Order: sequence, then C-alpha cells, then structure tokens
Amino acid sequence: MDLRERLESLLSEYGSKTVKDLLEATTGTAGIALATMVAAKASLTMQTLIQADKYARIIRVPPGSGKTFHVQRLGAPAYEEWTEGSALSARDVELGEATGTLSQYGKVTKVSDLLQYTHVLDFVEVVGQLHGNTCQAAINDKIWGAIKSAASNIVALGSPGDGKEATLTFDAVKTAIQKVRSSKFPADCIVMGPKKFYEFVTQDVAAVQFYSALSDFFKTGNVPTILGAEIIVDPIFGDSYAGEDGEIYAAVFSRGISVAWGTDGKGVQTEIFRDPRELSVYVVTHITGGACLVEDKSVCLIKHA
Repeated sequence: MDLRERLESLLSEYGSKTVKDLLEATTGTAGIALATMVAAKASLTMQTLIQADKYARIIRVPPGSGKTFHVQRLGAPAYEEWTEGSALSARDVELGEATGTLSQYGKVTKVSDLLQYTHVLDFVEVVGQLHGNTCQAAINDKIWGAIKSAASNIVALGSPGDGKEATLTFDAVKTAIQKVRSSKFPADCIVMGPKKFYEFVTQDVAAVQFYSALSDFFKTGNVPTILGAEIIVDPIFGDSYAGEDGEIYAAVFSRGISVAWGTDGKGVQTEIFRDPRELSVYVVTHITGGACLVEDKSVCLIKHA
C-alpha cells in the first residue's frame, strides 16, 4: 500500500472522529493514527513543491555514523599515451571527500484542549500541509545554501557599491553556463527566485530560439529550459534584493554532482506529546538531513559585484 492509499484508508476509518477522540485512544491503532496521518499528509505535501533534494546526490547515512556524513569525490585524471613495447605505468586513483553535518528540521504546532474538538479531516489537511511545507522549505534552504557557498566560478553584475539591484540578463546566464561547461561539468540546471525569473524571461532577448521556447511558457506557464539547462524557480533561493555587493541572483549547477543531501532515510516523522500544565498537546513533524557542496567548479554564481 503506497503512502496516499495508506492516508485515505486511515481517514476513512477515523474521519468521523475529532482530534480529541484519537488523542484519548489507548487501545488498538487509534492512538497512533493521528501522528501517522499527519506524517503521511506532510510527505505528500512535500512532493507537490519544488524539491531541491531531487537535484542533489543523495547520501544514505548508516546508523552509527554520528552527525557527520562523508561524500566520496573522484578527481578527473588525465589520460596517458603509450607506445608499442613500452612498460605501462599506473598510479593510485586520487580520491577526495566532502563532508556535511546532519541536523533536524521541522515544525511544532500547539493544539489546545479546545481546539482538539476539530474534525480529524480538517486537522490532518491543515497541519499536515503546514508541516510538509516547512520540512521541504528546510531541505531547499540548506541545499541552495550549499550551492551559494561555491566560489570558483562567478559572473558579476552591476558595480561594487552602487546600491542598485542588478538585472539578470541573458548574457549573464549564457556566460555562467559556459563557465560550468568549461570546468568540464554538465550545466544542466539553473535556479533563481520568481522575481528574477520573470525579469529574465520578459527581457528583449535577441535569440530567436529562446523566444520560441518562451512561447509555450507564455501560453501554459510551464517553465522552459535554456541552452540545455532546466530552470528551477524557487522563492526560497532568494526573492528580495537591495543591491548589496555579493547578493546572489541565480546559480548554474550540475544535477546530482554539485551538492549532496545526507539523510537517515526515515523521511518525515511526526510525534505527539501532551503538556498537562497547558491543557495542550504538541504535534511535532521533523526530518533529519544535511547538505554540503561537493564539486565547487560545477557551480557558477550570478551575483552582484
């Protein structure tokens, strides 16, 4: 039974009850049903947003590893040329690693005794969606933050100290893609916030091919690709700018290469506990994970000078 079927089964079984009914249950499965339904709804909600982790290299952190996880890196070796009859020379592969730190991210919602008379269907829908949005926002924020820490490739816009937000141009994106590919990595993704995206796609771009790609966007709202790079529009990346030196407007990167997401593999977890001093219960939904930059040269930041 998949996640959606499991949630629908639980809602059909307990949907006529109140939150208080389930919290007071001490026998059977009713006592854990509320937490299970909130966790399921949160997981499904996370799948409806921009999922930054699908662009990352997923590292399953085994039990006993502690809070630090390790990502193996393989250097790009140069080829060798041999002549007939010559002895072959070999050397060890040059390995490296990037490391990240696991943390927990989530949301706590307080439910007073009075609010516990809420219908289960409404409670699961609202709280599950809120908690799912929060967990996905945490994942995206950490992954985009890791990408923003890259330093090898930069495309600068504006002038230092001018105090003006720079315009994201087609030429800047083209140059950023070129820099990543010149570093021998696939520049197959570019991420930016909605403000910069609409600024970018409504410019007077001279490239006829890009205009044809935009025609579908203007009709359907489907985000296009540009020069082979998928455009990811996420307000969590950044959507408010003040023209400060170094503020980052967009980033070109490589899917599954640039950044890693470490996870314990458990996914969304929901727990419920009662504080009798407040006549309330707390619903806690959380995930465990962490992001780290893996290949610095596979990223090019487009930022204010």
